[in-house]
Order: sequence, then structure tokens, then C-alpha cells
Amino acid sequence: MNNFFSVLLIVLMMLSSNIWAERVQSRGILKPLKQAILSSEISAKIIKMSLRNGDSFKVGDNLITFDCNLFEAQFRKVKAVVRSAQLQLENNRKLEQRRSIGMLEVKLSEVLLEQRKAELDMVFLNVQRCEISAPWSGRVVKRMSNEHESVELNQELISIVSTDQLEVELVIPAIWVQWLKSGMSFVFEVDETGERIKSTILVVGSVVDAASQTIKVRGSVDYLPSLLPGMSGNAFFQKSLGNGQ
Repeated sequence: MNNFFSVLLIVLMMLSSNIWAERVQSRGILKPLKQAILSSEISAKIIKMSLRNGDSFKVGDNLITFDCNLFEAQFRKVKAVVRSAQLQLENNRKLEQRRSIGMLEVKLSEVLLEQRKAELDMVFLNVQRCEISAPWSGRVVKRMSNEHESVELNQELISIVSTDQLEVELVIPAIWVQWLKSGMSFVFEVDETGERIKSTILVVGSVVDAASQTIKVRGSVDYLPSLLPGMSGNAFFQKSLGNGQ
């Protein structure tokens, strides 16, 4: 008899658990936190572009190198012009102390030096643009140009995406906002790998799609080397019914 009541108690507890907690699921897709299409900031010929579609890179790695002989020569030329203007100003200041020239000539020399320095800064910016470095770690999505090609200003060169920082974007029934809140934990099961990832709701969207009565939700996911942007899967939640929801 005691065994009977024990079994009955266990069954009642299981039934109670099913009543007070319901498992629901929604589809989602992994998206990168960072992605960009890098463009040329100068008109020049590409002399190095070793990474191909799908290749990985680290922050600071060289992605593209341009032929910058012309810009470097311009930098050396303007640097010499700045030095000349500096010497002219120093000489004019000495002459002004001897009353050989007026203050106006000195002021004009100062203005000319500032102008030459500004020109040097502009040329130096072009020299810095001769290399494009990775702004963060990630992978190459697509190359739009190749080595030995001459590119124009603002021409798109390479598309990159971060792979070590991913989020999951879910589309859930809008009615779920009654119980689904930021900070809630869930499990995301990836279709492509079968892995189950611990995840957390970051933000519940602010606009409901009127046609489908759904809303978008963003969640964080624990990093795994096997995860890639674009992978999809199911998100599983434990919906509490304790408050009559």
C-alpha cells in the first residue's frame, strides 16, 4: 500500500510539472554582431590580397595592400617643402629682430608653414590608406577585387564578417511577450551541427508584424568554433504557467 501511494505521488508530481511548465519552441538564425564591406579610400593598384573567400583573419591582420610609390614620393616631396617653409620662417624671424623686414613678412611665413603642414597631413593620410587592416577578427565573405587590379576611390573591395561574436535572431508569436522577458534563458539547437547552445534573451523587439502577429527577439549565444553566421535552428523555452499565463 505504501508503494502504491508513493507511485501515485510521483505521478501527481509529474502531472503537476506538466501543468505548470510547458516547453515551447521557435525558429531562429545566427547572425554576426559585426559585418562590413570595405572600400578603397584611394585610387591605386592592388599588389597584395592573399585572403580568399572563407579564409579567417585576426584583428590587425593585413587584408589588402596597394601600390603606394606615388603617394610615398608625394609625402617625401611635401615633407621637404615643409622643411623649406620652416627654414624661411626662422630666417624671417631673425631678420625681423634686426629690423630688416616687417612683422607682416613674419606672419605670412607662419601662415605658409601651417599651410605646408596641412598639405603634409593630407599626403600622409593617403600613405596610411595604402594598407587595409582587419578591424576585428573574422572571415572573408566575398572578394570583389583581385591582385594587380587598379581600383577607384570608394570602390568595394572585400566583404567580411565576425565569427567569434554571434547572436541568434528569433521570430516568436507576439503573444509570447506576456511571459518572455530579457534575461530569460533558453536552449538553441543548431540544425547544421546538432549542437545545443546555452542562450539568453537580450532584447525583445519593439514592433509587432501586423500580418503574421510575430515579433523579433535577439539573444546571446555561447561561442563555439563550429558556429557560423547563417546557421539556423530551434530555440526551446520553458513557459511558466504558474500565474495563469
